[in-house]
Amino acid sequence: MISPMSATPSHTLQLTPSAEEEADAAAPVSRSKRNVGDREKYWPHGKTLKIAMYDADNSFIEAVKSAASKWLPHINIKFDFVSGEEGDIRIAENFISNQGSSMIGTDALKVPQGLPTMMLPYDHLSPRFAYVVMHEFGHLLGALHAHQHPDTEIPWNRSKAYELYKAQAGQTKSNVDEQVLPLPRSNTRHYEPYDRHSIMHYDISEHTTLGHWKQAENPQISAGDIALMRKAYPKTADTPQQVTSPAPSSPRSYRVPPTLPEEYRRLWRDVG
Repeated sequence: MISPMSATPSHTLQLTPSAEEEADAAAPVSRSKRNVGDREKYWPHGKTLKIAMYDADNSFIEAVKSAASKWLPHINIKFDFVSGEEGDIRIAENFISNQGSSMIGTDALKVPQGLPTMMLPYDHLSPRFAYVVMHEFGHLLGALHAHQHPDTEIPWNRSKAYELYKAQAGQTKSNVDEQVLPLPRSNTRHYEPYDRHSIMHYDISEHTTLGHWKQAENPQISAGDIALMRKAYPKTADTPQQVTSPAPSSPRSYRVPPTLPEEYRRLWRDVG
């Protein structure tokens, strides 16, 4: 797919809160007012996510840990990188392309053991690697694509978008609708004002928009991303940041991305 993500300070747009959002704001733990997140797929507060990287060497594992840990200061969730191939999250290396893909939040629990819930580029020395890891871990935490916000400012030229994503990334019209273009507002989600600088935002080419609108990648978690996660997973004063275990040692490797049943494949993000 055409390169994902971008970041820096959050752009703001005034939205009128729904009655449901106002009720959430008054609750002791609010999950309202975020960029775009699926509240039905958030993990329980304080959960330790067991993350298996059964097909990776130590240098790859350390690169993933380093990038993923950028989320930890902002969430009441812990990461436990475990040996073997059993975990809430199972990460495989993608030896075909330099792109990643992930299930959204607790959708990972729907994937049978033995199959991965996240794919990451095999080249951990690439300048984009940390950026892709942070994007996919954003999905792991329940964040959706920022460029698909229903109040996006992107002046899409839809016919050109379909053409370019098909030519450059082999994406079908349905892929583009599901992964790129704005999604309808849903009462299962809460929304922060649209943030074009979110790390959950794709690189947008001026060839897919009107008026030469474009957005470049930026490999940083934005202020809007931080606000989203702090409300999704509010921290307490004694929340530890990370738990680590011995590095995975299983030799399993995916030289070709594994074939998932369609019922699971349709839940992935950032994959055609």
